[in-house]
Amino acid sequence: MLARLSLSSSSPSSSPPPMGEQRQPLVYVSLDAARTLRKFHAVVATSGGLAPVCAVAEEARQYELWSCEGLSKSEVADLDDRLRVLTRVDRATCVDADRFVEMVRSRQAPSLRRSSLRKENDDSFEAYKKELDDRIFNAERDERDAFAAAQAQKKKIAAALSPQLLPKMPKARPRPALPRSTEAARKEREARAEAKLRALRLELEERDRRARRFDALACARRCLEPLTAEEEDRVDAALRARDFEAVQEKFNMPITGVQSSRLLPKQWLVDELINFYFKLMEQRDSKLVELKKREFPEEDATSSHFFNSFFFVKLLGNDGSYEYAGVRRWTKRFDLFAKRFVFIPVNVGNMHWTLIMIDLPNKIVRYFDSMAGSGDRYLNATFRYLQDEHKDKKKAPLLDLDDWTLVPTTDNTPQQHNGYDCGVFATFCAHWMAVDGTEPDFDQADVAHLRRRMMLSILDVDILI
Repeated sequence: MLARLSLSSSSPSSSPPPMGEQRQPLVYVSLDAARTLRKFHAVVATSGGLAPVCAVAEEARQYELWSCEGLSKSEVADLDDRLRVLTRVDRATCVDADRFVEMVRSRQAPSLRRSSLRKENDDSFEAYKKELDDRIFNAERDERDAFAAAQAQKKKIAAALSPQLLPKMPKARPRPALPRSTEAARKEREARAEAKLRALRLELEERDRRARRFDALACARRCLEPLTAEEEDRVDAALRARDFEAVQEKFNMPITGVQSSRLLPKQWLVDELINFYFKLMEQRDSKLVELKKREFPEEDATSSHFFNSFFFVKLLGNDGSYEYAGVRRWTKRFDLFAKRFVFIPVNVGNMHWTLIMIDLPNKIVRYFDSMAGSGDRYLNATFRYLQDEHKDKKKAPLLDLDDWTLVPTTDNTPQQHNGYDCGVFATFCAHWMAVDGTEPDFDQADVAHLRRRMMLSILDVDILI
């Protein structure tokens, strides 16, 4: 049950209002809402722990789940009004997380920008980012122009130099003719040297082929490549498809306009999209295994497995109680412990997408949450599932339990800056990690492109390698 903070009592150090002055009522902020506000502050804050009040307020206004944080509709409306007022605070005003929460609760008028007040619908944080990008672009353009001008000046100077000033190269002297016997011996020596050189070249090529390594990072980052004009048109048509118009029907998973429209900006991803893309990653994994066996014999060519989003629904049940029998038959056609990685999408309370990854060779269970959750419940349930699975399929307990490591969300896990991109973050964390355990290096700025790339992959039934 959500606990409510006292709104009427004041701290011991505060003094009562002067006689005749009316105390301003506070904005109600629940404990869960205060915790969420601090998370938004952490997204914007610098290394010193301070963040501009207006920037944090702008991020918090984009959050659409305040009603799930213990607030009624009227309290959500009051909170939104207060955040809208705080977005007008001068950008130079920076506070820590606790002070920001107190400013949200208080109804006192903040210090507004002296230059000009922002318009109601003006997204100043985005305007600030755009202005910063424009300055960087102009600086790079000026640098390129200066370099091009310097090169042109060098060419102009070189062309103006008199040919007489250039050094004269000595003429090659004709080689004297050798006697016939000496010429034959020379050709024989050259033929032997050429044969040795050819053999050495073949040996070096074979050594290079064996030493060559598969570029996992380049493979994972291919999804960041821009789309062609023709691909952009196909993606736009799929995103605008009618509700029950078929967009793709592969893997016995029909995708219609109802699901494809969820890849538009500011939309939550649904099970059908995530499960379809996990099937595509399983297909890509099979191709990578064959590629490594053929061209990279020294690389690990063990395959991975990708469960769908209903795994934890069956494992934990509707009431959250663990039940191995619900997923016991999911691995009857293959040996789970012969895989390299196992990926499981997690639907947290039908409100948030995260990811579980099992690294079987290194005995690691890892959790990825774009909102920095620890995921202890899902880590412990997965580890318990591995023990039950080993006992059921191998007829023996899982050995060396102390060697296993449960890893919650790490600091380098990409983090979302809003309340609706979690599905994209969870899916593409799996996209990166499935390629030889490559750490994800995308961020919030890439998400709009990744949504369109995901739609194109579904249309092509293929992921770039």
